[in-house]
Amino acid sequence: MKTTLEATRLGMGKREVYLATAEVPAAVQIIEQPSTWDALSPQPHGNRVRSKDHVAGIVEYLRNEENPILNALVVYPRDVDEVAFVTADGFDDTGQLELKVGTTFDVGDGQHRLAALAELVAELRDADLDDPLRKRIYSMKIPLLIVRDTDQVRRAQDFVDLQRNAKAPAGSLGASMDRRHAINRFTVDVAKRAELLDAGKRIEFLSDTVGKKSSKLYSFQAFRQAVGILLVGSAQRTRAGWESSADEALTGEKYAAEVERVVGLLNDLAHAMPGWAAIIDGSETSAEFREQYLHATAAGLYAIALSVYTATKSGVEPAHAIEAIASIDWHREPAPETEFGEAFFDGTLVVWDVKKKARKTASGRPSWEGAADKIVLEVVEPAAVAA
Repeated sequence: MKTTLEATRLGMGKREVYLATAEVPAAVQIIEQPSTWDALSPQPHGNRVRSKDHVAGIVEYLRNEENPILNALVVYPRDVDEVAFVTADGFDDTGQLELKVGTTFDVGDGQHRLAALAELVAELRDADLDDPLRKRIYSMKIPLLIVRDTDQVRRAQDFVDLQRNAKAPAGSLGASMDRRHAINRFTVDVAKRAELLDAGKRIEFLSDTVGKKSSKLYSFQAFRQAVGILLVGSAQRTRAGWESSADEALTGEKYAAEVERVVGLLNDLAHAMPGWAAIIDGSETSAEFREQYLHATAAGLYAIALSVYTATKSGVEPAHAIEAIASIDWHREPAPETEFGEAFFDGTLVVWDVKKKARKTASGRPSWEGAADKIVLEVVEPAAVAA
């Protein structure tokens, strides 16, 4: 006895490769999860260690997305004699892939997708037949790229090649395209209305870095982080937790109100902060601003956002906080006679390069959180008390 899959034969080098589909319940039955890669094995085969968090993320995606899309699973037969391609009449490369009963495949690429599908199939097995999620998952057809090759070493090489040949989108591009998260939509809406950003034209959407001579000011990824900090601070330590917290802050009627509040804060900051005000009035370019000021860096931007968030949560009026923040010397280079440790941001946004014996700008959470703490404690709160 044999089972069949509708398939198309593909031309990829000398190996036989077929593109087929299988409904999810069948796919999780005929495809085995891989063992963990062992380079010391006589016949090395396997995959990276499976990430529970990654699997959970895919499960959550499949639960919530009514129109999901998944890449093909790359699979291999245990024995080349277990599969045979039979062309349809009148076609050279279209037909059926005949499988011996009991044939199973190894997964070369897609173990996390497969694990997520298997989890949902098991969970929904006893659900009502009319359950919308069960109907969607059980009727979904998954593309399979079937490689008729049993050489274990080549399979491992295929996995490496697939990862190297795939290019994930830049964080800024991916986030700005992904409108499922409210924080992404919110960031775009804020960017369009923030005076400093010229209707969003000064945001770099395609890359996570901004060129030295670019007219852009910040990447979307950096600006999104700053906007999120203005919303919910920096207590969340994971991206998923941060996105969830930010999305929660934007539910329902809160969305429009937060757009108004955050745009107002950013516009007040833009007119007060050194460098930003000059960009708005046209007396300074983005490139000139980058050369001079610490808040041209993502860390500097985050420090400002967190300072405003912390101060206002403590009861300081936003106007007082912004005035105090703008009064600090934000220049990258202090006066020549200033020893390291004397400038306000030395030790936070600025560190000492031992080899070059010079200051250099810092990055990372400790630098901007430390800078924000110092701003609030040493500048904002004393100014608020005096006022």
